[in-house]
Amino acid sequence: MGFEYVSVRLKALRSRFVPDAEMESFAAGREATSIILGLEDSVFSGQMQRLKEKGEKAISHASLVRAVEEGRMDVIKKTAELVRRWIPECFDLLFSRRELEQLKEAMRCIRLKEPPYERRLRFLELSETGGWADSWPGYRSAAGFKNALEKLGHPMAEGIDETREGAEAEISLERFYFGKYLEKRTPLAGDAGNYFSDLNDMANLNSAALLRGQPSGKNAEKYYIGGTGRLLKKEFLMLTTMSDTELSGYAGKILGRELKCKPGLTGFAQALRQAYLRRWRINAILHPLGPLEILTFMEELDAMAMNLKLALSLSQAPAPEPEMAGYFLKRGIA
Repeated sequence: MGFEYVSVRLKALRSRFVPDAEMESFAAGREATSIILGLEDSVFSGQMQRLKEKGEKAISHASLVRAVEEGRMDVIKKTAELVRRWIPECFDLLFSRRELEQLKEAMRCIRLKEPPYERRLRFLELSETGGWADSWPGYRSAAGFKNALEKLGHPMAEGIDETREGAEAEISLERFYFGKYLEKRTPLAGDAGNYFSDLNDMANLNSAALLRGQPSGKNAEKYYIGGTGRLLKKEFLMLTTMSDTELSGYAGKILGRELKCKPGLTGFAQALRQAYLRRWRINAILHPLGPLEILTFMEELDAMAMNLKLALSLSQAPAPEPEMAGYFLKRGIA
C-alpha cells in the first residue's frame, strides 16, 4: 500500500514538471513576469506566487533562479514527508545520498565561511536523526560540525575527516558513504540496489576524467572511491591516462550504451549523467511501485530544475550561443 500511494502522488507531481519546449522559450529571452505566468501551473507555483506577492520590483531573472531552487527543495521536502509517513523503513536509505550532498555543501560553507555558490537559505531534514539542518550556521569548523553530528547520533558523522580540506575531505566522506554506510544498511535488492552502485561508478568516472593531465593525476589512487561500485581501482587508474574518445568508449561499455559527449570535461559529465538517468528511468518503468521509482523521480526533478535555471540564466546573456543553449536544454531523458 505504501509504495502504491507514494507512486500516485509522485506521478501527479511529475505531470507538473516544466516541459523542454517551455524551457526553450524561456531561454529565448522572455520577460520575468511572462516566465512567472508560464510557471504558475508547474511544481514551482508556490514560489512563483510568493514572488508575485513581493511586487514587480522584487522580480528579476536572478530571483526566478532562486525561486526555482527553492521550489525544487519544496518538492524534495514533500517527497520526504510522503516516504517518511508511508514507507518509513526506507526513508533513511532513499534519502541518504541527498543527505550526503547536504553534508558536503555544509562543509564547504563552513570552510569558506560563506556559501560557495548561490546563497544557501536552508537545508532539509533528510535523516532520521536530523537536528542539524537549522543550526548549521553556528558551526565554525569541520571538527565542530562533526562533534555536533556525533552528539545527534548522525550515521554519517564518522565519515567526516576534520584533518582534510576541500576535495579530499569530500572524497573521504564519499568513501565512507559508499563503503561503510551502505554496508551497514539492509541493501535494496535489484534495480534499486544497482542505483547506489551506479552512483559510485559515476563518481569514479567523473573523478578519472578530471584527473587526466593534471598534476594530481600522479596521485590518482587517493581519489578512488571504493564501495558498492563495480569499477575496480586498477580500471580507475587506467582511465586517468585515456584520451577523451577512449574514456567515453570505456564508460559506454560499463553502461551498455554509447555515450555521445560534447567536447571537454563538462560534456563528458553531462553525457554520463544523461545515460544513467535513462537507465534508471527505463528500469523504473519495467519495475514500478518500488524504491527505484522514488529515486528516479528525484533525479528527474534535479535534471528538470537544473535545465530551467540554466535556461533562465541564458535568457539574460548578452548573446547566448545557440550551441550552449542546446547543450543544456537537450538533456531530455526520455
